[in-house]
Amino acid sequence: MMRYAHVLGLVCTAVVPWLMLWQGTTLRTLLGDGDAIFAEIPWRMVVAQSWLNGSPPLWTPLLHSGAPLAANIQVAAWYPPTLLFGVLPPALAHNVHSPAEVDALLAR
Repeated sequence: MMRYAHVLGLVCTAVVPWLMLWQGTTLRTLLGDGDAIFAEIPWRMVVAQSWLNGSPPLWTPLLHSGAPLAANIQVAAWYPPTLLFGVLPPALAHNVHSPAEVDALLAR
């Protein structure tokens, strides 16, 4: 009985955020606000391209005179779903990435 409750809890934790944010999978809406469009998506695209080119995303010359990527928590350089920005269209990658963040928070 305890195992059933544990499995049910894990399934609910993984499924509920996706059900609540289903509009994002249709690409009719972007999950987020202006920060997503002007900061998060471009940063995460730079990080994903850096990883896909075989180098860790430590620094970017694209912000001001250069800025650290690895130390910036909003960039999510060390978060594996950030790689989605290198293989999916940016809006879809963001919409898949956002519920994944909710799942990660609920799993704690």
